[in-house]
Amino acid sequence: MARLVAEQLGLRYVDEEIVSAAAQRAGAAPELVADAEQRKPLADHLQHLVVHGVLHLLGFDHQRADNAVAMEAREVEILANLGVPDPYRATI
Repeated sequence: MARLVAEQLGLRYVDEEIVSAAAQRAGAAPELVADAEQRKPLADHLQHLVVHGVLHLLGFDHQRADNAVAMEAREVEILANLGVPDPYRATI
């Protein structure tokens, strides 16, 4: 779904325009700036956000280091099953 939306909007990567919009609406600028610098595909980023949010709804959190490690591992596992590379690894 995210890939379709991105294609319809003519977006291939997270870029500065998206960073500005997100910063104004969601306060997520640091994460989006990092993704833009690493040229991560927008569809991958959106899928990561959805997986991250669903894990929160299921009770996962990242307030403590041990919980953060468990949540990140689950995110990476789920995203890999969706064909999305590990979002926590630098791509540059």
